[in-house]
Amino acid sequence: MFDRPSVCYLDPMRTWAGGSAVLLGVICVAWSAEARAEVAVGLEARGEVKALESGTVRGGPSVLASIGYAFDTYPVLVLPEVVATGAVWPDDKPWFPGRAVAGIRLGFTTVVEPQIYTHVGYGFLFHRGDVSHGLALDAGFGLDYRIQREITIGGTLGYEGLVAGNASAHGGVLGVRVGFWL
Repeated sequence: MFDRPSVCYLDPMRTWAGGSAVLLGVICVAWSAEARAEVAVGLEARGEVKALESGTVRGGPSVLASIGYAFDTYPVLVLPEVVATGAVWPDDKPWFPGRAVAGIRLGFTTVVEPQIYTHVGYGFLFHRGDVSHGLALDAGFGLDYRIQREITIGGTLGYEGLVAGNASAHGGVLGVRVGFWL
């Protein structure tokens, strides 16, 4: 009856109605009298190795701090979080990369908790008085062990990338993570 340009055409009324229904469902679950959620704080000691745009490989110790809000969706872990990291790459004149990103951690809440994560946000790379700012992203997986209800310990393995002006760094991270569930 109506000519539509393609299969990918988005009907504004259907898109709005579908988005509203999902939002209403999330609000009902989040503010339900029986819904419980908890704040999760994570600290991670890490080592990282990155390749720069010049082909040079750098790396060193780093630290990560995260805070998130775990929804009560047992046994599935749904944890939106914000993360800050800082590192030192030793050299004649050290490099100092850092990131402030937001994203999500998904997994299963059992005694052993496998999970995947991804974040995107702001990153910088400081070296010899110059600072490059840009896009930072990461993705990886973790495996935690629940010591008690409020404490987990485990490890993570992942990828981190930074594209900052004319500088970029891409590589891997390996960390030991402690989580506190408040």
